Amino acid sequence: MTTPSKKKNSYRIAIDNTDVIQLNVGGEIITTIRETLICIPKSILSIIFNGQWERKIQRDRNGNIFFDFNPVLFRHLLDQLQIFDKNNPMDFSPPLDPLLVEPFKKMLRKLGLEQYLPLEKDVINFNIAGKILTH
Repeated sequence: MTTPSKKKNSYRIAIDNTDVIQLNVGGEIITTIRETLICIPKSILSIIFNGQWERKIQRDRNGNIFFDFNPVLFRHLLDQLQIFDKNNPMDFSPPLDPLLVEPFKKMLRKLGLEQYLPLEKDVINFNIAGKILTH
């Protein structure tokens, strides 16, 4: 007879932080390593890629895990996750294009990263040659 704890762990897959992960984000294939995706504990990404839930997540026909996000926004997040330091947490910088700021915030909320949203008082808008940029 299997004990509940053993049964629970039977769904885990063997993982390594250096595993290469291919994602289909809004139709675009994005490749990264597991360590980047799990660097923030208790985030949705960390939960998905901890080895317990990965097999249950929606995949495309090529076996890539599928996320229905704007790939430009996800890459922007991924760039920041790659340099994230748990010992010195930072807010995620929004995209420079003001039209992408709200969708970026919405994506962070869906991924359980809302605590890393910059406070509105920390956001500065620049008008450069008639183009509004956010920082």
